Amino acid sequence: MKSTDIATALGCKAQYIQRLTKQAVEAGQSHLTIKGERFTFEAVNGRGRGGKVYRYRRIQAPAPQRSRRRGVSRVDMAALEALGVDIVKPGSEDKMQIVRYVLAHPEYSIYAVAWGLCTLFRQEESAKSLERRIRRWIKAYQEGGKEALVDSRGGSRGSAVDRGLFMMSIVKSGTLDTYYRRYCAFWCQREGVEIDVFAPQGNISYTGFVRYYHQHKEDGDIKAILRGMDAVDELLPVYSMASQLSYPNQQWQIDATSIDMMVKVPLIDGEPQYFLPIESDQYRLVRYTLNGLVDAYSAARVYKLMLSGTSYGNVRLLEKAINILGVPELIKGDNGKDYVSEHFQSVLEDLGIVYHAATPYKGSEKGKIERGFRTLQHNALFESLPGFVGHSVAQRQKIEAQAAKKSQRGGAGTQTNLRENFLWWWEAERALDGLIAQMFAEHMQAHRGVASHSRTIPHLHQRLGKRSTRKLSREGIRYRGDIYTSTAIWERYRIGDSVTIHEEIDDESLLYIATDAGDYITASSDRAAITLEEAQESKRAYKRRETAKIKQIVRSGKQATAAHSDLISQQLQEASALAQPHVISHPINQPVSPETHKGEAMRDEIIRRVSGM
Repeated sequence: MKSTDIATALGCKAQYIQRLTKQAVEAGQSHLTIKGERFTFEAVNGRGRGGKVYRYRRIQAPAPQRSRRRGVSRVDMAALEALGVDIVKPGSEDKMQIVRYVLAHPEYSIYAVAWGLCTLFRQEESAKSLERRIRRWIKAYQEGGKEALVDSRGGSRGSAVDRGLFMMSIVKSGTLDTYYRRYCAFWCQREGVEIDVFAPQGNISYTGFVRYYHQHKEDGDIKAILRGMDAVDELLPVYSMASQLSYPNQQWQIDATSIDMMVKVPLIDGEPQYFLPIESDQYRLVRYTLNGLVDAYSAARVYKLMLSGTSYGNVRLLEKAINILGVPELIKGDNGKDYVSEHFQSVLEDLGIVYHAATPYKGSEKGKIERGFRTLQHNALFESLPGFVGHSVAQRQKIEAQAAKKSQRGGAGTQTNLRENFLWWWEAERALDGLIAQMFAEHMQAHRGVASHSRTIPHLHQRLGKRSTRKLSREGIRYRGDIYTSTAIWERYRIGDSVTIHEEIDDESLLYIATDAGDYITASSDRAAITLEEAQESKRAYKRRETAKIKQIVRSGKQATAAHSDLISQQLQEASALAQPHVISHPINQPVSPETHKGEAMRDEIIRRVSGM
């Protein structure tokens, strides 16, 4: 036989056989095994490489004999896998298939079959234990036929799966085995059968249950139960989401964008006060971030201006929205760091609000809030507000060009050419609130009474700060390098007790200690009574000032070093000019002039000083 003949007969490539042959020749062997069959080969003259080719001859395998040893290598694993039986919760059909296979293949030991089944379907199952079970099944089949293999403890098997019980069993997360145990428990309760936790029983076998699960797991209702809101979002497109929601505060959507207007920020001692609502003679023009929450059912909305997206700004917006609209069940946003931060997520968890992040690059999943920004800022009333700069670069350039004559326009670095009575940032936020109340008055009606009649959140403001755990020391609670204390602390706690604290977002000098009774104790320190955002901005301003000082010092040091190096180079050149010509002009035997000695001494002194630096 040629390699091509063997390849055709065994369903492989001739190159594979040739490679095996080469390996056998290098190993000094005269036979090889291909897909379980053995062949001998010899080289003959031909037109192949080196002037020779190989001829093969099949070695006839001996007649199969039943092994007396408990061998496991001879069992046909492919045939066992094709059975597709369940050895964890076997039904009568599973037992029947295994019994028929053992009786039809006397060349395999029962232990070998049990070992193969355990290897394929459940590795933690003991092959010796399964062997005993198979022997019992064979004995029962030989004595009573197929009916003797039916498990009578749970009634008849193989019936159709009850879809209602099935959906009840998968409501809570778990494994397939857990789902099946729940299904059997529900079935036993309905049928009045005693529940056996060690041997679950129902109207369907475990194999049938698993088969039904894989057949129907992509059904809409079952998929929604298994995957939760992710599946619901896939099933309900954004354009029809409002019609699918049933009541206000069922779902909110959150996002932020740069507002299309410039507002004034007061300057106190040259420092901008982004969070302090006080007027001053000097100010800076800034484009704030517009952060918003929209109810997906009613389209009611709440907005708040922030310097930039932060978790503190988000909790302030949340507090404002809860006081106006009520308490939401779910908030849908994106994966921005200020939304998925530990601070914001812990506040939502404490308030019992679920957060759901939209799929990246799919803004349509929170289309209400996305379209809400455009609806608000493209309104004629918004565009008439002082400081409006346009919705695009081209529109802003047009507005800037119309604002002043060419000779009056500022150059590079000018914030704007507008000559208007700009709004302070807190005035702009009040103007937006009034504009929203006017534009969305009908939408806000759906929330009248909802905020007061919905479930209330006690101590809402105290829960908005970052939460952490600290141990009570002799001085009090140490947090961020300061000591916070209160007389009420010592009435409830002792030194060494662990307490849960919350920041006061409006006052850095205060902390709230959560008690087991559900109330809060206020502790104070010597810090300044400013908001946490003001404190963070002060730290950033301090770093900018100190960095500028260090840069100036480094710059001055570099300039001084360069000037000193230039002075040394100039002095060396002058000393060399005095010494070098006289050394060349005078012979060795003639005396050297005093000026030459003076120039050489000056050069040596300069070199010594430079070397000693």
